[in-house]
Amino acid sequence: MTTHESTDTRAPFRALGRRLALLTAGLAFCFPLQAQTGTAAGTRAHAQRAELEAAAVRAEQEAAQAGGNAGVRSRKQAEASALRERLRDGDFRVGDRIYVEMRGAEQPFVDTVTVRAGQTVSIAPLPEISLHGVLRSELEAHLKKEIARYVREPQVTAISFVRVSVLGAVGQQGFYTFPADILLTDALMQSGGITPKSDLDRIEVKRGTREIIAEEEARRAIRDGRTLDQLDIRAGDEITVGENRKTNWYTVFRTAGIALGLALTIVTIGDRRN
Repeated sequence: MTTHESTDTRAPFRALGRRLALLTAGLAFCFPLQAQTGTAAGTRAHAQRAELEAAAVRAEQEAAQAGGNAGVRSRKQAEASALRERLRDGDFRVGDRIYVEMRGAEQPFVDTVTVRAGQTVSIAPLPEISLHGVLRSELEAHLKKEIARYVREPQVTAISFVRVSVLGAVGQQGFYTFPADILLTDALMQSGGITPKSDLDRIEVKRGTREIIAEEEARRAIRDGRTLDQLDIRAGDEITVGENRKTNWYTVFRTAGIALGLALTIVTIGDRRN
């Protein structure tokens, strides 16, 4: 397993537009439906607070209506709890990386910063800025508001990243650092792409030993063009692509043909010797 990270922290951002353009063209061929729906979703690539609040309320209502179905009730309660936690604590964890451009100050700042203990980031020469309770969709506005306390009319650009492992039937397994607003399908393509063994109906996401996104939800995410942020994928999560369970009859017949050919050759050689 390899780690796919550049020593130049700004290199991924300079090439981002070009890479995504190429990936979009590739996805139009490999995933025509996803490419079309993903375009519409791109305008809201980060989950909004109102959307998360509505989803939490919906999960709580479904849990209450589950009646004697303990499995559904437990699952919906866990879903609602996770959404409430996200709304309360925000999206940023220690070790998360954020690309920040700050213009308009005497000392412009362009660099990748790391979230520290206490959910803070340091943008020199300013005091540390807290990200507690901040969603990724609110990041840029929040940083601009905080920086404006020290810099007049700052121009701020911020891109949040998430580091995950991609495993299973992909071109190259390993650890990857993706923009949080990247489509799930784009993340798979950047992991070496799908292979003849890839089964896109068997994708799951785990956080430690706990499954946080099951196969059915992953299929909806691909169909609807959802991003890593919209799926609440965090640093350290594992995205696993399962192998196709269908029998590859071409390979079976080809292997059988080779075996039969070898057997006939052995018989022929034996007959000649006799």
